[in-house]
Amino acid sequence: MPAVYIMRHGRTQWNAEQRVQGRRNSPLLDEGRAAAAQMAEFFRDKNLGSVCVSPLPRCVETADIVCRALGLDYRTDERLAECDHGTCEGMTIPAALDCFAGHVAALGGDIWTTPWPGGESYSDVFARAASFAADLTPEPCLVIAHARLNACLAGALSGMTPKELLDLRQNNGTLFIVEDGILRLLCP
Repeated sequence: MPAVYIMRHGRTQWNAEQRVQGRRNSPLLDEGRAAAAQMAEFFRDKNLGSVCVSPLPRCVETADIVCRALGLDYRTDERLAECDHGTCEGMTIPAALDCFAGHVAALGGDIWTTPWPGGESYSDVFARAASFAADLTPEPCLVIAHARLNACLAGALSGMTPKELLDLRQNNGTLFIVEDGILRLLCP
């Protein structure tokens, strides 16, 4: 399979505040917009066949910047939306992780299959990502989405275990590339 480039949206206000965004939106910062413009330069010679984007506004704005610079269109796909973190959205990351850990313990579950309180589980996110991966066409593709979704997509494309993909981290505006089942992190 040709290269699949998996980009995290530009940095937002809530990223800067270390808050869980999930399905909520927070505006891109100027540095997030600048990183998107810089990423467009990286893709100038990549001959992308398609650009697929989360429908959440921070990803759409990132895609607008990248695709306008490249003269490309993009399409949104609901399967690329971030994990629904339920009632933990808007909390600081430490508070949200404490809330989730308590929820997992109370249910006697594990972090892979237990949904966030009022939200979805990482295994649910993986199922959406795997469904998207199965529909990819044999052409280079850029995906612009979110931290957890991107980890799940990278895992689906490269055969990672749940533990491996839960440990996978991606900063705003950076890329994973999966080619022939091999995952690499690119920081252009």
